[in-house]
Amino acid sequence: MNTMHHYSFQRGLFDSADGRLTGPEGQCKVLRPKVAQLLDRLLQTPNEVVSKHQLVEAIWADGTVVEFETGLAALLKELRQAFTEVGLAAELIETLPRRGLRINTTVSDQSTQAVTPKPQPLEGIGKLTRHQWLSALLTLTLLVVVATLVIRLSPPSIDSPDGSLTDGSEQTLVILPFEVFTELGDGMSAEALLVADAMLTDLWTANLSKVSLLGRASTSAYGNQPDLAKMLADDLGADLVIEGRVLVAGETIEVSARLLQAHSFEVLWSDSVVLTYSEGQRSTRIREASRQLIQALSDAWPLAFSQAH
Repeated sequence: MNTMHHYSFQRGLFDSADGRLTGPEGQCKVLRPKVAQLLDRLLQTPNEVVSKHQLVEAIWADGTVVEFETGLAALLKELRQAFTEVGLAAELIETLPRRGLRINTTVSDQSTQAVTPKPQPLEGIGKLTRHQWLSALLTLTLLVVVATLVIRLSPPSIDSPDGSLTDGSEQTLVILPFEVFTELGDGMSAEALLVADAMLTDLWTANLSKVSLLGRASTSAYGNQPDLAKMLADDLGADLVIEGRVLVAGETIEVSARLLQAHSFEVLWSDSVVLTYSEGQRSTRIREASRQLIQALSDAWPLAFSQAH
């Protein structure tokens, strides 16, 4: 028997049975099933981080998710919008990069509990011989030693050019559409997407070590917002961002790129390439400039390019 939850929080109500979210003034919205499952899972453990693995188990237990990061970002955006529509604070839901999500509130849960059989004790427990105890202790010690070696041998992260930082955790990289400036003014154009897509292709071919790439589809829903890098860091868990510009003047193209820490906006690497072009060669030369920038990034961050996935 499934447990149906009826939550009360921040003067709002949520019924997991039908996905109905009610605000403080009685405003009501019925959430889509997977959005409701996301809110239900967060409210089960308020003020605690719900990991990505736990979210997958709660929302995509049937294995239908195609791209977890993108799917979760869409659900999270829809849930926060629903909070706003019914008069609840969207900021109650906090994103903790590389860890998961947390809802910061006091929750009263009036649920219909399923009956769980009381576990039976194992027969023979407490009757282990001295030899069996020693074997168990030796096995546990061996497991601890192996785990320690695995942690110590994990490759470093690319938080610094010499790879000296610490945890070796996988970094998530997203490439933003470049800004394009021409003699006719500035604005987004086909070249803005061309540079980003070309760099993404070259990075994928390079088989980056400990770096996962987010495709353009992951950022398309956000548009061209001034705080886009921070939003991607919060919603998609992006650690690294590549941004830049294309300057076209006369017969010269200058493509500049920067690698940023998504949370602090610290510039980790920056370079530019200047090429000349003739009529009909503009896109080709921009592609060549992108390839040269990726090579420069490879030279600056050798640890990121040292191993295949």
